[in-house]
Amino acid sequence: MTRAILLFLSIFFMCSFPLALHSQSLSGKIRDSKTGEGIPFATLVLSDSSQNFVDGVSSGKDGSYQLNIPKGNYSLKVDFIGYESYTQKLEIQADKKLDIEMNVEVLSLEEQTIEGQRTTIEQFIDKKVITVGNDLLSVGGDANTVLEQLAEVQVDPRGGISLRGSSNVNVLVNGKPSPLSNAELLQQIPSNEIESIEIITSPSAKYQADGLTGIINIITHKKVKRGINGSLNAGVNTLKGGNLGTTLSYGSKKFNYRLGSSYRNNIFRHENYRIRSGIGPFEQWNSFLFDGDVWGINGSIDWFANEHNEFTLGLNFTDNRHAMSNEGNIIQENDTVFQSSLSNHIHRTLNLNANYRHYFESKDHYLEIDAQASDNSNVLSASFKPNLEIRDNFSDNDVAISNVAVDYGKKIGESSKFEAGYLWNNQRLSNNRLFFNTLDEIETQDRFQNQESTHALYLISTFSLDKLTVKAGLRGELFKREVSFSSTEPQLKNDYANLFPSVHLSYKINKQLTLVGGYNRRTSRPRMYQVNPIRIQSNEFTVDQGNPDLKPEFSNNFDLSFILQTENFRISPSFSYRQKQDLIIQNNNINEEGVTIYSYFNNGKSDVLGTGLDLSATFAKWWNYTIGFNWNYEKFRNDQIGFIRNFKRRYSLLFRNQFSLGSKLAINLSWRYNSPESSFYYTRAFNQKWDMGVSYKLLENRANLGFRLTDILNTQVREGLNSGDGFQQFFITNPRSRVAYLSFSYLFGKNDLKKRNKKSRRYGSGIID
Repeated sequence: MTRAILLFLSIFFMCSFPLALHSQSLSGKIRDSKTGEGIPFATLVLSDSSQNFVDGVSSGKDGSYQLNIPKGNYSLKVDFIGYESYTQKLEIQADKKLDIEMNVEVLSLEEQTIEGQRTTIEQFIDKKVITVGNDLLSVGGDANTVLEQLAEVQVDPRGGISLRGSSNVNVLVNGKPSPLSNAELLQQIPSNEIESIEIITSPSAKYQADGLTGIINIITHKKVKRGINGSLNAGVNTLKGGNLGTTLSYGSKKFNYRLGSSYRNNIFRHENYRIRSGIGPFEQWNSFLFDGDVWGINGSIDWFANEHNEFTLGLNFTDNRHAMSNEGNIIQENDTVFQSSLSNHIHRTLNLNANYRHYFESKDHYLEIDAQASDNSNVLSASFKPNLEIRDNFSDNDVAISNVAVDYGKKIGESSKFEAGYLWNNQRLSNNRLFFNTLDEIETQDRFQNQESTHALYLISTFSLDKLTVKAGLRGELFKREVSFSSTEPQLKNDYANLFPSVHLSYKINKQLTLVGGYNRRTSRPRMYQVNPIRIQSNEFTVDQGNPDLKPEFSNNFDLSFILQTENFRISPSFSYRQKQDLIIQNNNINEEGVTIYSYFNNGKSDVLGTGLDLSATFAKWWNYTIGFNWNYEKFRNDQIGFIRNFKRRYSLLFRNQFSLGSKLAINLSWRYNSPESSFYYTRAFNQKWDMGVSYKLLENRANLGFRLTDILNTQVREGLNSGDGFQQFFITNPRSRVAYLSFSYLFGKNDLKKRNKKSRRYGSGIID
């Protein structure tokens, strides 16, 4: 950790001697003339008196822009599809501020945007960005709650994330990985801290290649306003959980300071029933309780040294601890035994980040250096009464992650852009696991150590030809891994060198209709828990055990979507195809003692088809309606393991209505339906739920009172059947999902915004709990 801090500080001070170049600043904000809202991604072109191109830039997400130019006379032109062009003659002798008003709708060269009362959807050439705002159905929740509102994402009751029917997806926060599992990670991010979510189902070569289905990148609020500003958020729910969070910021011309803290008490309950026939029959009823506390603190400093050099230092610390208790009856061979179990988990994560960006002649020509150091400690214990063929155990996992990235970008002319970058990622895991006998004496001890590193280079070129935009890139990655078991000498070494090309196309058929297509190659290298041979036993009937001989999984991915948008209507059907090879598959077998062994194998090739539909409409100023549909089907070409069936399929539907009743009151009602699901060794019945949210503004719109009720009809029961060689196991999970949430938020301070224009880092992924 000391080395990580020294690296963090050395990069900051090494880069802290800025270049002083002389030019004048033209800056301001582009707004809608009727609503006064900022217009993102508008194109500004500056020409000299002979109409020769001098410089150009696109406005930021809030409509702000800045050009750095010599003194002189210029002609400024601003364009945004759906708006009338804006032109003005300018004389620049000193720094000048110019706010611009334009008339009518929202569209740009690479993306289309539809703005509702609460959310904004931006369809870029290689990703979708959903600005969630203060979503009514996320009141008092966490990141899981927000993701549940997205049609593309499926969230199970235990916090597992699926995208396009697959759990092989990377979840990042502000472009950076976490050593925690997805479920652990999402529980510790308050919903009110989330600014937007990037759904990247067709990543370009600039993104790390790991994660077959794609990337979910959660962007948290990092904006700092001029002057002193702050916020307070608090909430409670009927499960006796709650949350409290505060932020305080100060912005000046040269510096931004931000400090935030949060506390969450997460409580979940559900009842389970399982019955197995065939090998090792049993019947089990149990009640599960999750009770956790998450404390977090974060801070950052932005330094705008001059118009060409910007720096950021950031810190984030989280203490995430929870207890999971199970108690119930087990029936085997006509004997009934009451058993209770208790698991305690403690996860502490410290992240340090340093970022430096240098601008050359314009904001579109930059060099950026980003360094990240993460230290993560995990203490996991489990005890059982009585033991029943399972031993009490204790695990100590320590993970250290270091990343350094360099990115270069330059806009060439009005319609071309070149990007290049380098990434170094290093990750070390030390896992010690102890097993105890009935006398609380250490019976066995297992050790697992893993060190892996990635070196990556990428090149991206983006250019436009009339109505066609092309984004093509190539990424090369060198991945190395050394694994040792119960000794210091490595017993397993992996070296993988691979190339990952990507091509994305966007064609504007007319002002309302755009066609977007893409191809990319991705990989899924075995995660640490998938190669860790240490047996992890959650109960007397279930064991998880990794396979050190796993090979990487690869896929070739093709995507096609159409985007039709009018003033009050947007529809986007999409189609996808993935060809996967050396699939990493979880298999389940029962040993002679009747214990189900879940492990991982490579299993030939498969073809994956998917289709989706996003529709949103504004029927009236007070009524906005959205529909989301996703269908996915995967079939093995050559199943080498022998599953019950050689395919899996599922679909989901999401309907949302939002009503604005005046300027202060808003109501949201949604319905999600998950179809019956067939997979390689299990089937699941359908489930559905209705959610409702209400928001009321008060105290001159600085405060917001929110109410949310989930699973109104109490219908989110999950039931299904697992099958294997010689056995069948029926299960029912009934979560306490009808929960009421009440929240209050208050904002103070109101001034102009200033934000660091740093890139959102895309590193890799860490340990899974």
